[in-house]
Amino acid sequence: MRLLKFDDQGELSPTGDLQDDIPPYAILSHTWGDDKDEVNFDDLKHQSFKNKAGYAKIRFCGKQAKKDNLKYSWVDTCCINKANNTEYSEAINSMFRWYRDAAKCYVYLADVSIPDGEDHAERTWERAFRNSRWFTRGWTLQELLAPASVEFFSREGQRLGNISTLEQQIHEITGIPITAFRGTPLSQFSVDERMQWAAKRNTKKKEDQAYCLLGIFDIFMSPIYGEGDHAFIRLNKELGRSPQSINWESGNIHPGRGLVSFPLPRNKNFVGRDQSLQEIHRMVTSRGFPRSGSVKCIVKGMGGIGKTQVILDFESAVESYCTIAQKIGLSNRPSPWSIEKDLGREAVFSVQEWLTASENGNWLLLLDGWDNLKDERMGSLIPHGGSGVILITSRREDWARYGDGLDLPFMKEAASLSLLSKSSLAEYGQGNPEEFDAAKEIVRVLGNLPLAVDQAGAHIHNLKTSARKYLSRLKENADTLSWTPPINLWPYGKGVLSAWDLTFQELESLSPKVFEILQVCAFLAGEYISENLLKFGFKFGQKDALARVVEDGMGDLFSFSLAKREGDDDGFSIHTVLQACIRQRLSRLPGLQRQEFTETALLVVAGAVQKLTSERQQDWFTYRQVLSHITSCEEHIDDTLLRKPIFGSTRALFMLGQFCDKFGRHDQAIRWFQRELNTVPHLSVQSKLECRDGVSTAKLLKGQYNEVLAEFHALYAEATAQLGVQHGLTNKIAHSLGMTYKKTGSLENALRWYMTSLSQIMEISGEKDHRALATLNNIAVIYKEQKKYGEAFEIYQDVLRKKEEALGEEDLSTLETVMNIGILYGRWKRYDEALQFLQRALCGKEKQLGKDDPKILAVKGNIANAYLGSGRLDEAIKLHKETYHGYKKVYGPEHPEVFTTANWLGKDYCQKRCYAKSLEWYEEALSGRKRLRGEHDAQTLETVLGFGETQTWLWFGTLWDTIGGTSAQGSPSSMAPVFKGDAIQMTSENHPS
Repeated sequence: MRLLKFDDQGELSPTGDLQDDIPPYAILSHTWGDDKDEVNFDDLKHQSFKNKAGYAKIRFCGKQAKKDNLKYSWVDTCCINKANNTEYSEAINSMFRWYRDAAKCYVYLADVSIPDGEDHAERTWERAFRNSRWFTRGWTLQELLAPASVEFFSREGQRLGNISTLEQQIHEITGIPITAFRGTPLSQFSVDERMQWAAKRNTKKKEDQAYCLLGIFDIFMSPIYGEGDHAFIRLNKELGRSPQSINWESGNIHPGRGLVSFPLPRNKNFVGRDQSLQEIHRMVTSRGFPRSGSVKCIVKGMGGIGKTQVILDFESAVESYCTIAQKIGLSNRPSPWSIEKDLGREAVFSVQEWLTASENGNWLLLLDGWDNLKDERMGSLIPHGGSGVILITSRREDWARYGDGLDLPFMKEAASLSLLSKSSLAEYGQGNPEEFDAAKEIVRVLGNLPLAVDQAGAHIHNLKTSARKYLSRLKENADTLSWTPPINLWPYGKGVLSAWDLTFQELESLSPKVFEILQVCAFLAGEYISENLLKFGFKFGQKDALARVVEDGMGDLFSFSLAKREGDDDGFSIHTVLQACIRQRLSRLPGLQRQEFTETALLVVAGAVQKLTSERQQDWFTYRQVLSHITSCEEHIDDTLLRKPIFGSTRALFMLGQFCDKFGRHDQAIRWFQRELNTVPHLSVQSKLECRDGVSTAKLLKGQYNEVLAEFHALYAEATAQLGVQHGLTNKIAHSLGMTYKKTGSLENALRWYMTSLSQIMEISGEKDHRALATLNNIAVIYKEQKKYGEAFEIYQDVLRKKEEALGEEDLSTLETVMNIGILYGRWKRYDEALQFLQRALCGKEKQLGKDDPKILAVKGNIANAYLGSGRLDEAIKLHKETYHGYKKVYGPEHPEVFTTANWLGKDYCQKRCYAKSLEWYEEALSGRKRLRGEHDAQTLETVLGFGETQTWLWFGTLWDTIGGTSAQGSPSSMAPVFKGDAIQMTSENHPS
């Protein structure tokens, strides 16, 4: 164990590695910032560590230790040599003991502030204390429970109290019994109970969620970073429990769970909905739950009335007999299908499959904020079997046709008063009639709206004012309010608007930068906003002052109840009604001033995109949130005012277009590319060409092949003239021309452009460049289409060998070539070898991308084609149908691949001799291909031929029946066509970008 010591001159130095006779020491408990801001072990060798933001915590710990007559202190950021794996492993397992043996533990709360000159006795910091991130972190659990002496300090170093004086508040925040703070051995609490304490806490590394519990359970386990969820399996084994017996995110311990749920954070001030909960329970049980079937119930009501909290409280009430609870927020997504695209189509299907399986027991699915009923595909999110409850919240009255519903009423006066009391931390009763009357008038003026009452209580508590004074200010402000509600049919009284405006004024006065951040957040998707996203985004948008505020903590945002902490890491949410009010308040400003906040929000999201792209993160939850933020920004941006030079220097709009295109939002991508072209001043020639290429590439991915041919030709000519024939963008456009010609069936032109692209790449970068290999792959595709199988196979083998050497066997580019070799074997009618390669491609891609990625559809389609060629017709039909529906959902009903797959289904059913069914599929393929490609296109004519052949066999069969043919051997069904020609046509091409 190493310790720190400050000498008389205030200089810091570490001790050696102490084994025995360790002197008394103080220990710091805190929340980590960015790693680059923390003082680490190596930093202590250089005096520059004093310039790091994290040094302030170390200096505070040393000064406080000196006040307590302690010469030594310990801080985790710099007292462990993490480069030494042995030392790090020992530290992980010794951490609980080190905190337990400390003479003092100082909890430094960076997000709790007591400004200079404030009367500390008024305890204005208490709400920020309750919302502190320190209570959400995994490692701080043992730092709370292990030491004999725990003291809490504000960011300024002011003492807030110790674990004894704050035990009631900490109990309410954490749910940990007070006896645990008073020295009761942790072994006296059950494993399940201790797991429950940790259930809503988070760590930066997934494995640490298990490692931070080692001391809590008094066990030893070597850390293995990179093992992911396997850390929990090892932890369970050490505890003598089965691997399935813990579900970390849900916080509930049940055997046999097979599905992970997200945390369901609840408002601790929730009151007054017992009757509504009983009504939901009545509706659910009257339909047979939990004995049989699934039950759907809709909770309707205006925004802010408490719908989300009602369903979360219901989850708490039924968790004892539910295997799992899952909540999906829908309020910031335009349609149910956007959920499937963001969460992943296959992920949604997998959840449905799990929920409908009877062996998985009872479950609860919460669909929160479903206000868009236009999309008929809503059913894709709702399981139609299994034993569970589906609770849906919505502001829409016309949900009644979808199932039993509850119109959530306003709270009654008594419940509103109770909520006001809890949120203001004040008592209102007959003992003080003036305050009691004022409180009753406050909740009346606020219409008993829970969202407004909770926020008013926070305002009262934060300013340590009385209910009477607050009521007076509330009414005065309502009379002088200078802005109108955000919509004409504003369902709330003017008092609600006045209450929020009062708090906006107060926050703007106390913390102008925090208020500025709140106004920026009004243009983001309110359901989940990450502090890291804000921090990186503000730095990207050259708003360094705002980034520093985020780093230091935005306590006032939470203490005024304008935002709520989410259970997942550093996220918080802002209610959509509150966001609408903030935007409406900003509407008083001139257009350019108001646009400033929208543009900052847009730059914040672009900064997040840049961060995700540079780190190549594969975090689908983060991707989903960023896509929601992009959509929200687009709803509020005014293109006519988008003229800032920063959009040219950062290429923010172009990056948003690329990000949307990557996730299949091609129309949205096109709008962002065009927005940069049309609004950003002084764009370079290359930037303009890149935007136009982005538009054309998105159209290509949408299947608008004929339209983009002319665009790509024009682009290639301009890029050659302006940038040169060897420029990367010129080469990319040449490759896109090859892809487009391939899609239109013009193989010679496709080959010519691929060869052009290849020669340019090889001249500059050589034959092993990844773009050269991708282009060679596509040249082989052309040879295959031209039935030059020998040439194609030779290229594929060479490309596969080079890719496996350079990229590895499981790289996505390698797997593309594996798939194309499988397709080629299918053309040779060597179906066993074809399926071997195709299955390898499928397994590898699912491992790399997840089963939900649209790119998986092409592999499945080719496997179905191989099934058809080998006569496994039922398997071919099943997989072709799955592929057909997949393309339809991912790309829409008019995408070319939808009609290509319909054409294959026509072949499937014809070979199975189901001629009527075959004609149905051919008719769909024919009508679609005519619309997209015209009557004389090669693919249209292919469908005409298949349709005609099937009609012939159907007519022949009818004629045979008419003339009384009976011979099985000579019947038309026995002479039905067997497609032994090109059984496989779907291919996969590589884009070298």
